[in-house]
Amino acid sequence: MSVPPRGSGQADLRRSNLAAVLANVRAAGPRRVREIAADLGLSRPTVADLVRTLEGWGLVDWAEDARPDRAGGDRPGPGGSGVGRPARLVRFRAESGHVAGIDVGPHRLVVLVADLQGDVVGRWRLDGHGLTADQAGREVCGRLAALLTALPGSNGLNGLNGSGGSGGPNGPNGPNGPNGSGGPNGPNGANGLRAVAVATPGLVAPPGTAPHPPYGPWPVAGLLADLRAAYPECPVLVENDANLGVLGEHRHGAARGLGTVAYVHWGARVGAGLIVHGRLHRGAAGAAGELGQFAPVDAPADRRNDRRSDRGDDRGDDRRDDSRVDPGRPGRLERQLLDVDLADPEARAVAVDRIGAALAALSHLLDPEAVVIGGGVVEGDPTIVDDLRVLLERIALSPPVLHHSPLRNESAAVGAVGLALETAERTLLP
Repeated sequence: MSVPPRGSGQADLRRSNLAAVLANVRAAGPRRVREIAADLGLSRPTVADLVRTLEGWGLVDWAEDARPDRAGGDRPGPGGSGVGRPARLVRFRAESGHVAGIDVGPHRLVVLVADLQGDVVGRWRLDGHGLTADQAGREVCGRLAALLTALPGSNGLNGLNGSGGSGGPNGPNGPNGPNGSGGPNGPNGANGLRAVAVATPGLVAPPGTAPHPPYGPWPVAGLLADLRAAYPECPVLVENDANLGVLGEHRHGAARGLGTVAYVHWGARVGAGLIVHGRLHRGAAGAAGELGQFAPVDAPADRRNDRRSDRGDDRGDDRRDDSRVDPGRPGRLERQLLDVDLADPEARAVAVDRIGAALAALSHLLDPEAVVIGGGVVEGDPTIVDDLRVLLERIALSPPVLHHSPLRNESAAVGAVGLALETAERTLLP
């Protein structure tokens, strides 16, 4: 985290130095004051004074240093002197706040809670839930509150049922309620929920463009409203699930350290998230990577089109489909792959041909260093990644390295945690 100086005054310089000290301790782990001072080019008394301020805000504390220290301890006493005291390390209190990443859709619900270092400390997941969007939203809100309740220091308070409050014993906004200044989810509470990010299987307008509500096959407006009501001082963000999937893979999965990469989700939906030169690529309207709309009518070995279209099956030949694209309806490729039986060798070959053609097109347009593929279909049969590798070696000009996602179909939720953490980092200093 870094906060640039906002002016030339002493207050702005001090705030910049506070941010630099905090970022140093977060990045490098527990440090001695003299190590921080050497890294930042500041004097030890100055760093000691900054540490006291951060300690007062609850962002750092002290840990014992087991390493030999011939020069004496670092814990600042009056005037910043540490002489004669045991050696101490300044430690970032990652547990002083939390963020949440949520992935919602018609087949899977995931809630992750992480501390301010990004380490997941609470997880809930429900596959094949069969709930409506409203029911799923209420379930997710309840599970998030329960995960926060289970954190150390929560004192049993959670969600909308905190004790006390101006609205009565269950009021959420009173001083002792969950969203009040002393409640576990308020800015000064033990759990300090700092940001929530929600992954949705729909289009989301990029920042800085004309806003529109996310739309697609799974409505999330109700969930977003519930989260904002339950945690009014907490930013609630929404992003496309494939975009968050590639962020999750880039930070914690198979794409770490790569500059240009794609994450392809193959489940009930098909979509791709793209990172180009280290930055998420959303496109002009947030529609980049909508691979499910791809229509590979000339895919090799397209053996079943004629028979399916003769039956009137909407998964059949899309060459006869001139209907307007509807973001709430499965795309052309998604319809072709719907309910595919991978145990049937012929159906499997057709499915591999079709999604392989889409991956080849993506490879020719983006030329990524790697493509990471995940989702329910791949989790159900990981060997299909090997089939796709063989096909891409034959039909792609420069076949990308193809990885099976190691994140257990939680790439989007992991990416949502990362997005929420980025938001929280900007407001760590009071």
